[in-house]
Amino acid sequence: MKNIFSIFLLAISCIYFAMALNFPMFSKGIPGSGFLPQLIGIILIILTGYDLIKSYKSNKEDKAITTNFKEMIYLILIITAYIYLFSIIGALLSTVLFMVIVLLLFNKGKLKQNLLIGILVPVIIFVMFEVLLNTGLPAGIFENLF
Repeated sequence: MKNIFSIFLLAISCIYFAMALNFPMFSKGIPGSGFLPQLIGIILIILTGYDLIKSYKSNKEDKAITTNFKEMIYLILIITAYIYLFSIIGALLSTVLFMVIVLLLFNKGKLKQNLLIGILVPVIIFVMFEVLLNTGLPAGIFENLF
């Protein structure tokens, strides 16, 4: 299963790199608009190729891989809800809800730690984007407050 996922990621990385080739690598002697996307594409191909080789070798040694499909389905549903709610209730609140729920699902028994991380990390990221980078994130229903 991991090999299939690694092959899928490698294919996506190759498609990303092929799309990045449409932009110029250099323009007037300085890095152009395609420099960073092409660099990222090359790095993605190298890392996913390495992961594929590594997972193929480990799959030969260990055939018993268990996957908890119930938690995977929960995670897919939570991500879908997060994407849907992101622009409706805003980036900050939806990210806090997403992180707290995911942490409660996968980091059981550590309520205080999950709440602390689930609230602080999105707030720090939100402040970085809003204040330091001066780029707006969707405020959703709280648009008049930010």
